[in-house]
Amino acid sequence: MSSILYYLIIYPIEFIVDLVFTLMHMLLGNPGLSIVAVSVVINFLILPMYKRSDALQEKERDNQARMAHWTGHIRKTFRGDERFMMLSEYYRQNNYRPIYALKGSISLLLQIPFFIAAYHYLSNLTLLTGASFLNITDLSRPDALLKLGGISVNILPILMTLINFISGAIYTKGFPLKDKIQLYAMALVFLVLLYGSPAGLVLYWTCNNIFSLLKNIYFKILHPFLLRILSRREKKEKAKHPAKTNPLPSSPALFFGSCAVITLLTGILIPSSVVVSSPSEFLPGYAYETPLRFLVSSVAIAAGLFIVWNGVLYFLKDEKHRKKSERLMWVISGISLTDYLFFGKGLGNLSPMLNFDFLPYFTPKEQLINIGVLLLVVLVFLFFWFRLRKAVPVIMAALVITIVSLSGINISRTQSQLADVKRVKSMNKDDGQTDSVIHLSKNGKNVVVLMLDRAISGYLPYIMDEKPELKEAFSGFTYYPNTMSYGMHTIFASPCLFGGYEYTPVAMNSRSSETLNKKVNEALRVMPKLFSDTGYNVTVCDPPYAGYQEASPDLSIYSDIPRVRAYNLKGKYSDEDSHTVLSESLLEKGKKQNFFRYSIFKILPVSLQPAFYDGSYYLSSDTSQSDGSRISDFLKSYSVLCRLQKLTKIDDGDQNTFLMMDNETTHEPCPLQLPDYELKAHVDNSPYIDSWKNSFVRDGKTNVHMDTTTQQGHYFINMASYLQLENWLNYLKKEGVYDNTRIIIVSDHGFTLGQFDSMLIGNEFPDAEGYNPVLMVKDFNAGDSPVKTSNTFMTNADVPTLAVKDLIQDPVNPFTKQVLNNAEKNKEPQMLNTSEHFYLKQQMGTIFNTSDGKWYSVHDNIFDRDDWKLIDKK
Repeated sequence: MSSILYYLIIYPIEFIVDLVFTLMHMLLGNPGLSIVAVSVVINFLILPMYKRSDALQEKERDNQARMAHWTGHIRKTFRGDERFMMLSEYYRQNNYRPIYALKGSISLLLQIPFFIAAYHYLSNLTLLTGASFLNITDLSRPDALLKLGGISVNILPILMTLINFISGAIYTKGFPLKDKIQLYAMALVFLVLLYGSPAGLVLYWTCNNIFSLLKNIYFKILHPFLLRILSRREKKEKAKHPAKTNPLPSSPALFFGSCAVITLLTGILIPSSVVVSSPSEFLPGYAYETPLRFLVSSVAIAAGLFIVWNGVLYFLKDEKHRKKSERLMWVISGISLTDYLFFGKGLGNLSPMLNFDFLPYFTPKEQLINIGVLLLVVLVFLFFWFRLRKAVPVIMAALVITIVSLSGINISRTQSQLADVKRVKSMNKDDGQTDSVIHLSKNGKNVVVLMLDRAISGYLPYIMDEKPELKEAFSGFTYYPNTMSYGMHTIFASPCLFGGYEYTPVAMNSRSSETLNKKVNEALRVMPKLFSDTGYNVTVCDPPYAGYQEASPDLSIYSDIPRVRAYNLKGKYSDEDSHTVLSESLLEKGKKQNFFRYSIFKILPVSLQPAFYDGSYYLSSDTSQSDGSRISDFLKSYSVLCRLQKLTKIDDGDQNTFLMMDNETTHEPCPLQLPDYELKAHVDNSPYIDSWKNSFVRDGKTNVHMDTTTQQGHYFINMASYLQLENWLNYLKKEGVYDNTRIIIVSDHGFTLGQFDSMLIGNEFPDAEGYNPVLMVKDFNAGDSPVKTSNTFMTNADVPTLAVKDLIQDPVNPFTKQVLNNAEKNKEPQMLNTSEHFYLKQQMGTIFNTSDGKWYSVHDNIFDRDDWKLIDKK
């Protein structure tokens, strides 16, 4: 309940403060100046609210002064019930109720949530750490500007209180003594509360008091003088131009109806639409039961901003401005619905932290179309407001019912999908003995196929150069840089990696009578079945999309294959890491707030969406939220790589073994600490970043662009993965099983980051970095040779052929009975597609839905644009 109240009352104010601070910091670059600017902007924004509350207070004081003579007489003359009855009758005759006395406290009551919001926000603002302003050396600590011997005196709170006293003296001129005492007492309370607070917070409140002082000087001294000068002129103007009467009074029902539409849209419908797209992605794994908890916080924030505080502003306005607010909210509801329903589509993959893989971008044409449509919507909604007013409540009711119904459907579908996830997890329960899941033989043959999801091939030479010890650890490996994948997403690119050339997108589409579900599962079973039938003990870990499940692979697809042990390791060990509590708490906090921020993003005109997205921070100054998400996702797979040595058991016998394993460490860009690529709660790479970037410059030319945090983050996680593999490979060497183990390290695809000029092969072609997977192979008894590079044209569909080479005679796909080899690669150019339809829900038929992408053929050399060709194929 306390969290709901926080999101309902306090966080909406924090949201506005954070929004203004972030914008001001972008413009000014100094946290101290930004705080001053925030104070000025926020005070001007709420000035009408305080003016109205002051007017109500003044009216209340006038009423009490007018009735003071007789109320005093009644209290002096009568006692008990008689006094109560006499006062009640007197109040009734004067159209007054005792509850109206609360009007005199409105200004104070409004200050409390604003103070709490500012205190919570500025006390936890990491940007203030170490930031200086004027003579203040650190805004995150008390100012300690005056030194008296060994004692530090905080000057800013004292200055704040003095200004408050002066402002109060001006404001309470002519007030009763009790009102003056109340105000001065509050000033002293703030002094006590804020004396030991961070200087940034006290600076904000001091600026507020200065603003209040200037406001009181104006309204108490200058404004009455100006009114006397202007009053005669205003009377003449009113005589010449009588005010037009509006027969329609203000309508709170219409105002709050529009607010309800926006609240339900941003608080429930948009967040539930995100969750239902992939509910399992919003399960941290072990800490929570349902991702629908995020809807509680998002709807509370939306209701707090659009209904509670917007409602307070509405009721503090006069009749004229209430009508304007009603029209404004009606029009905003139309704009919001239009933007969400019809614009801002096709922005790509959305992470559980509500971040896109690429920055949102809209062409000038798209922006102009959006502006034109929104202008039309404004005209239509104003037409209904002024000409068809009776239809407005009906439309509002219909919109509310529709939004609630759609949200209900999303919630119901989410619950249904979560039930399926829980069912799969229950089926995959192991016996708890997961410390020795990988069995390798000292005297038999061991074959290891390790897929590193999204590992980028072009990094490898630079990784080896930066950490030369990796070259020794990876001795015997051959690196194939000229390797292509068949898509830039796992659903297109991984089936052929596990099953061979019969499972490329084109080949799978040719089997149009069978479901994609069946074909994907079949591909994942090809190598385990082949090796099992040959007498190998088989281990499978985290097979992607097994059972056609996204989050929790359904391991039951291997239940009918003898000698196969299957495990889901992702996320099993991340809770053992010391960083997990940090990452989970940041993740939880970030999601709760980002769901609402994402909703605001979706209802904005597309011309404003990229600026509001702000590189994934949604105009928030709290960068730790996104860091928490990346750390959490990274940990789920990285913790498995860190544990590889513990997971591996070396058997003394001569039993042959096969390991097929997927790991997603290289999929989740994460901030790591240079120079050792360590996982830290707070990363500061500023002392290293310039020299680190220079390592990618050769002969005065930048070979790898590392300009953005996304580019850097991908390199960081690739390096971290190889450093952990180094430990495992050295362990295999120490245990004497390196030479009798064939190891294939491969990725399903790369990622289009625009880092390699040699891979930007032309405007009409995609960035080849996204279709260039890692492929490294170490064969038996090759451990003493240095790392080699081969420019032979390869694809990741070569993996099954490489795995069974010389081990299984005349290998045949056990399911299709076709010969298993790589002859297909040499028959004709290979075809890849650029589709972004990577969710399973978009691929539920018998052929891949690639209607949004293009097809290209590639042969011989992926770095030669002449070897690429656009194919007119859908």
